[in-house]
Amino acid sequence: SLNTLHSALLQLAMLGYSVEILTERKLEAGDASRFKAVIAPQVYYIKAEHQKALEEYAAKGGTLLVGSATRITPKGAKTIQGDFQEIALAKFQWSFQGPVDLASAYIQSEMRRQAPALRQALEPVVQPFARPRTDSLLIQTGEAGEARYTVVCNFLYPSWMGTTRLTDNQQVSGPTGEANESTLMPQKP
Repeated sequence: SLNTLHSALLQLAMLGYSVEILTERKLEAGDASRFKAVIAPQVYYIKAEHQKALEEYAAKGGTLLVGSATRITPKGAKTIQGDFQEIALAKFQWSFQGPVDLASAYIQSEMRRQAPALRQALEPVVQPFARPRTDSLLIQTGEAGEARYTVVCNFLYPSWMGTTRLTDNQQVSGPTGEANESTLMPQKP
């Protein structure tokens, strides 16, 4: 799902890895061989030809990682402990369109908890391009086919970080645009 992909991208950004999305078209063209590691965060369904391509990639020495929620594991794949479900679970729990305060805290804490397993699986094969000093703001850029994308996740705001809210609503101060005491502008009478 897109939630799982988003979670994987954010964890990789947290760890300092640069990524590219391996589309079905690229997989069919044999592009997997250019990568030191391929991560399939969650495989519930896969076409036979795509499974075969991933299995061939792993058989030729490529590192193929799948998340722990995967239901179809290609031969040669290593299952890592992370399930990349933090965004999907937060949406289920809080029914949000954008991360609300408590959901943001949950997502970040789950990413912090699961990221070491991903790091441990990747570091023998590929080193991160950078070592981020913070995980409060995550930026990941890449491409998918002809498209280019940038994912930005800012955990510095909303106001769950201990500031007073105008309406004292602990759940939804961020997405509704509610200001906190640090962002209030003086009002003219």
